Parts: sequence; structure tokens; C-alpha cells
Amino acid sequence: MTILIRAQTLRPGITVILDAPPNDETSKALSGIRALDVGYSALKPQIEKTKNLFETFDWLHCAICHGGLPSGGAGALVCSTEGCNAASHIECLSTAFLLAEGEADAILPTSGSCPGCNIELQWAELVKELSLRMRGAKEVEDLFRERRKRKKGVEVTESDGEAESSTDEADEGGRLPEEDGWHELPESSADEVRIVHLSLIELLPSTDLILLQAEQAIIPKKPSPPKKRSKSKRVAPPPPVAELIIEESDWEGAEIIA
Repeated sequence: MTILIRAQTLRPGITVILDAPPNDETSKALSGIRALDVGYSALKPQIEKTKNLFETFDWLHCAICHGGLPSGGAGALVCSTEGCNAASHIECLSTAFLLAEGEADAILPTSGSCPGCNIELQWAELVKELSLRMRGAKEVEDLFRERRKRKKGVEVTESDGEAESSTDEADEGGRLPEEDGWHELPESSADEVRIVHLSLIELLPSTDLILLQAEQAIIPKKPSPPKKRSKSKRVAPPPPVAELIIEESDWEGAEIIA
């Protein structure tokens, strides 16, 4: 039984690069997906160049159709070569790249020559810069944000936007927050210490037992709190009983008639 496997060829312009082998066995070089650059630090020079270009010139025209470009740079691709300021509409540059590749069935180009300096450009890099510039305002702001870090008591300003904010967090991580205080441990009473000492008497040799007794004699006894005397309620004495006094009347001395 023979199995035929048809090899699928890639489009021209797509380059496959294998990971370089490590120099030695102890090398910890990143490989595979871990070696991919998923950040925006590589695009910072191109973003800065494009922003300065559209902020400096009031009118820019397309290098292919010679039509006007939006003042904000929307839908415009700028050559990434240093010293070349050629800008083009994304539709115009895409059509020019596809015609140069000769791929009639292709939807997106892979690479092409700049219409200004004729240096080969990668389509993915151009579109990535445009997408970040138009839709990643927050990421661009973080990319150019000046960060401060403390170094030997002196504040140093670094303009690298990709400096991780973990440097500042590490300085604050070693200090306790202001609202957190040192928790005071309750003082152990002398009675508790004496109980622990007595429980260890059986495990100590004779020499340590003598030292323990001497130490126990030094520990001051905790004075017991004074007992409060219960206040007995005083019973009020009964009010004095008034003597019955019978006053003399006019009938006294009268004769009783039987």
C-alpha cells in the first residue's frame, strides 16, 4: 500500500525560521512560543516617526495615487525605513504589493517594495503599526510614559515606555502600608511561664533543673487583683411606734347603775 503525501508549498514572501540551537547545555535561551515578541517595544520607533510626520506636515499625499491623506493618519501606512517618509493609502499599497507578487488569488500581500525608497517592507509590520496607532491609544500612551525609579536615593527619569511598573511596586512592596501597624503580642503572665517551666522539669537533667529553679525564683509573682468587698445593703430601722395615750373624759368617775 502506497500513501502519497502532497507537499504544500508556501506563498512567496513567507519565511520560516527555526529556533537556533543553544550554545551550551546550561543555556536557557527561549524557544518556541516563548521567544515570540508579543509586546509593542519594537514598534515604538515607528510609532514615534509616524506621529511626528502627521503632526509636522499639514498636507501629506499618497506616494502611489498622489491623493490627499487624512490629517490624523487614519488608513495611512508609512515606510518604516529610517530617512524615508513615504506614506500611502492602505488600499493603494496593498494593490501595488499584490501586483508585484503576481498572486491573483491572494487577498492580502506579504511583502513589497516601498514606492519611495524601493526597500522591501513586510506587510504585517506596517499593518501592526497602523492598528496600534489607531486603536491602541492607551497602549501608545503607556509606551511613551516617563517612569521614575529610585536608585541610591536619587530619582532617575527614564523615557523607556516598556519599563515594567514592577520596579516601583517592588520598592513599595518592602514597606508596610501606613494603615497597617505592628501588632502587639499580649504579655504572657508569670503564671503561664511557671506552668511551662514545671511541665519541662521531668525532661531536664539535674544541672538544668537547678538553673530552672533559680530562674523561677527570680520571676516576680504577679500580684493578684484586690478583691472587691461586697457591699451589704443596710436595712433601715423600723419607725418608732407611738404610745397610745387615752385622754380623760367627763364620764370618768360616773357611777355604774346595775
